[in-house]
Amino acid sequence: MRTITVLGKDFDAKDNLGEERSHNPYGGLLVRAEQRARQIIEANGYSFYSQQELSPEDADVILCVDLSPELDARIRQLPANSRKILLLEEAPLHSSYTIQQPQNSYLQPMWERIITWNRSFEAEFITYFDFPFDFGCVPTPPLPSAQSEGLAFVSNAPDERQGLIRRKHHLCQASHKSGQVKLLRFGGGSAGSMSNSAWLKSLTGQPFVLAIEDTWISGYVSELLPACIIAGVPAIYWGDVATAERRFPGSFIPLDEISSEAFNHAKTELEKRREELKHSIQECQRRIQEWPSSFVNALAGVL
Repeated sequence: MRTITVLGKDFDAKDNLGEERSHNPYGGLLVRAEQRARQIIEANGYSFYSQQELSPEDADVILCVDLSPELDARIRQLPANSRKILLLEEAPLHSSYTIQQPQNSYLQPMWERIITWNRSFEAEFITYFDFPFDFGCVPTPPLPSAQSEGLAFVSNAPDERQGLIRRKHHLCQASHKSGQVKLLRFGGGSAGSMSNSAWLKSLTGQPFVLAIEDTWISGYVSELLPACIIAGVPAIYWGDVATAERRFPGSFIPLDEISSEAFNHAKTELEKRREELKHSIQECQRRIQEWPSSFVNALAGVL
């Protein structure tokens, strides 16, 4: 039986892959996919251990989930002959070390394989995945709405200077003041401190949702758009539209830029295409069981 010790940027010594841990990115929406990948890997003759259970120095494989400067320095001190796999799950605003300093993580030869959603960098040792968000609930069919006022996600990020949050915040506030949207505070992996089910309930029955990512990076489509699909609500979306369209074809209206003019144009387009969007959302809902496959295959395929 070969051994894998799991450590990570936000892992305590007792934390392990596919288990509830001290810090669960995206409100724990990746845990079930981690569990599925772990089960496949275990069936192939591996055992997973926390750092408390097995020191990384004694493991056959070191699986590192996200990276910090301190963790990077520590891993460089580990035996050169141990296999080292880097799994990057964290959102861009919480992973500045790997996003802003790729030379410190992506391009180092110590990693046998890097598994990431980030398609900004290319190398033969990088494997890509799409986020396997699992809300653990049955999707809601698209419902007609008598409301004209939509819903907009507003970030709870502590520093509104990060990414494009300031522009996003300004547009959402302006649209709220003009009576076009209600605001839903969002951050920390789910909508504030709301559970996933409560969050989805707040979306259900809305005429539309304005969903703007906090930043643009190739491959990054957060839980905002999948949540809208599960809730059966069309979205006006700004982010990596190419990736979003590949994953959730025809289920949203792209927001060309973060401005009131672009938002008004997108709203008009949404009303014209509402019936078409409804059918596309239903088709995406039928494929929800496929969402984790990219992540599970990427991780399980490495070992």
